[in-house]
Amino acid sequence: MSDIFDGKVSQGEPQAHSLHVLAADTLTVQMFWEAEAADVGLEIETPNGDVIDPSSARESPSLRYQGPDRGGPPAKGYRVTGPQAGTWTLRAIGEDVPAGSTGYVIKADLKGTGQKTESVLTASTKKEFYQTGDRVTLEAKLRERGSAREAGSVSVRARAMRPDSSTTRLTLLDDGTGGDESAGDGVYAVTLSEATRAGWYEFSVTAAAEGETSGAPPLSHRASAQVPVSSSGSELTGSFEESTRDTDGDGLTDELIIEARVRIGEAGRYLLSGRLTGADGTFISSGAVDTALTAGTHVLELSFGGRYIYESGLDGPYQLEQLSLAETGSEILTASALEGDAYETKPYAHESFEHRTRLRGRRAPGHLPEDLSAREYMEEVRKTVAKLDARAVLSLAPEGVSSPERARSHVAACLLKRHGAADSISVSSGGASVRFYDKEQGGWFNIVWGR
Repeated sequence: MSDIFDGKVSQGEPQAHSLHVLAADTLTVQMFWEAEAADVGLEIETPNGDVIDPSSARESPSLRYQGPDRGGPPAKGYRVTGPQAGTWTLRAIGEDVPAGSTGYVIKADLKGTGQKTESVLTASTKKEFYQTGDRVTLEAKLRERGSAREAGSVSVRARAMRPDSSTTRLTLLDDGTGGDESAGDGVYAVTLSEATRAGWYEFSVTAAAEGETSGAPPLSHRASAQVPVSSSGSELTGSFEESTRDTDGDGLTDELIIEARVRIGEAGRYLLSGRLTGADGTFISSGAVDTALTAGTHVLELSFGGRYIYESGLDGPYQLEQLSLAETGSEILTASALEGDAYETKPYAHESFEHRTRLRGRRAPGHLPEDLSAREYMEEVRKTVAKLDARAVLSLAPEGVSSPERARSHVAACLLKRHGAADSISVSSGGASVRFYDKEQGGWFNIVWGR
């Protein structure tokens, strides 16, 4: 939960703000001010009257003070572990303000379990990202026992902080105007004027229902939201191409490649990321590429490992979702995203993807080899068996083994034992394993196939 306070401070004249804390694990208070030549002090007072300043913060293990960074913006702050419940006082003090006065912003963040009540406030922006020049819509919902509060029974207000730390006070309404789509549905909204600066926009929202005092809303009646605003105008075009890659030539797919076409409005570094899921939404793997791009149209490649697809046990088609293109720098700002499933692949059998053997065991004391001497032989056996068609490999497997993949595991294990590379084999519902002794390495090892 976040609260934002702002104002102007003059030399020697403190400005105080009240912060209401219920239950929280940590309290973080940060202050920023406008005039770089000025020095504005920050102190916080606990509910029992103890004053926290830079000197006292250094003496307590539960307190941490952060002064201005050299070359950074004028800022300072505190972190309090296990803050006391009650009303805290935050003070901005004009210690050295040569130009009469300077504006400041104090941001207070509470993290922790809070206090459970029958009503909970949530806040979010209507879109996950915006471009400069867009109008940002903020929405809030106050729900009581799972249902929305009736319109007119709640007063919802917010304070917006722009990337330059300037703030604006807002009132959210549930009357079908000002960004609110439907009157009386329990969703309160307001639309901010055009976002002229790129960066993060942060919102601190409070709600007071009838019969409550707006000066001290419960923790569950406060919420926060933030959204990135991009200036580049870069976007995903929605055009895709798909291919597979077998890097070791064993007939199994090592990588599923999805190429996405992007249109870049401004040169810079960009991050393309997305998730691969099964048709039922089950997560399989994530992919990302971070690269420098010039203005224009480019094709970026997302690679999804065949091993992860095989281990999921899911056949295709697969879904590419949560695809986003982001500008990267000191921060990540989303430039473009596609909602829902961005792309659906061709149908695949999960057994067509790479599933390498895993080598595990205990080596003899004093030996930590880079490779096992039997590795090449084992890989050749595995590749040979992988090329057998399903009917052939099932005919070689014992009764009760109906999966071609399980059959391949068993046949490979038998071949290794027959050729003297192992002394025992075992087969389970999950695959097969071979126990062998490597004389050169002086230890017992297991080769395990399957999942």
